[in-house]
Amino acid sequence: TPVLAAEVSCLPEVVGAGGDVLPLDDYGAWAEAIEPLLSDPAKRSSAARRALGRARDFSWALTARRTAAVYEEAIRARRDA
Repeated sequence: TPVLAAEVSCLPEVVGAGGDVLPLDDYGAWAEAIEPLLSDPAKRSSAARRALGRARDFSWALTARRTAAVYEEAIRARRDA
């Protein structure tokens, strides 16, 4: 599925190159971004591939490894303090 997200909070960071980020209250920009996704199957398919590519950067296994690394670093820092 193609991704359109608002330029708020952490959404731009999460979306990355996997979608398009738009100003929250610029309704014209949203309409301009949505129209080609509705009318052009090739554009929609390309946008969906970008979104899937970005989604592959996220997994529970990776999250668990990164969380464990942060905990291990905190433990090391406490020992060294």
